[in-house]
This record gives sequence, C-alpha cells and structure tokens, in this order.
Amino acid sequence: MILLMIDGELICLPLYYTKQEVKCNRLRKSEKVPADLMEKKLKHDRTVYTFPDRLYYGRGDVQLTWYENYELMGKLLNYPLLKYPELALEPEISARIMIEGMTRGISNRGDFTGVSLENYFNNHKEDPINARRIINGLDQAKKIADYYNKFLNAIRNSKG
Repeated sequence: MILLMIDGELICLPLYYTKQEVKCNRLRKSEKVPADLMEKKLKHDRTVYTFPDRLYYGRGDVQLTWYENYELMGKLLNYPLLKYPELALEPEISARIMIEGMTRGISNRGDFTGVSLENYFNNHKEDPINARRIINGLDQAKKIADYYNKFLNAIRNSKG
C-alpha cells in the first residue's frame, strides 16, 4: 500500500500496482524459492528446523519469506501459516499480510523490518525513498519513488 498525503488528505493506493511494475508483471500468486532453502530447512538466523515439514520461501504480494515471518504473521492475523504456508498465496490473506507488515497494525509496528509507512508518510514527512526500508532496505528505492511520484501527480492532476 502507498500512502499519499495530498493537501492534508491521506490517500491509500495498493502497493500491488508498483510491485507489478518492479517485478515485471509477475503473477499475483508468485512464489520464489531461494536455493539455500531448497537444500535445508533454515530459519532466518540460519538455524535448521525440522518441524513443521514445510518450506517458508517467498509467497504472495510481498513475497513473505522465512519461518519467523510466517510464524509472526500467522499469530498476528490468526492464520495457520506455519502449517499451511500456501495460505499466503490467497489474495485476501496476502493483502492482510502486506498491510500488517507495512503499517502499524495489530502489533503497532511495521512487522517486516520494524518501521512502517507511518514512519515515512505523515503530516510532517513524505519520504518515498526511505519508505522502501519497510520491506527491502533501499533496494530499487529510487525506481519505486519514481512510481510513487507518478501516482501522486496523476491523482493531483485528476482533482482538476
């Protein structure tokens, strides 16, 4: 989701549209399996887990990855994601994961990296470059900020 502050009004746009540009129109139900996860069942800290017998690779709109993230999102949103990680591919669940992970939702923090959209977009700040830190550090931050600015300009122009 992209939050735009236009003339003091908060407008929300699904990040899905910008992710589609960046991901070259990958299908919504995309899955990405890192090579090291195919060889062993590794947690983010690289410790091996044996239960449950599932792999926790990138699924859904935000490419939810790692055992710990499936566990956290499952607890916060009340879904059995550790047992059924493929649930992250369901559009409604994928959207809830994205919103919870990127905003101050149930946990009151950005659950993917500890920062949220509210840290970068509010009445005092509009920082689309650093907002990329919500998901992937500054990876492709300039490109995504350019998409943000195009959306913002289109909305401003449509208001006449």
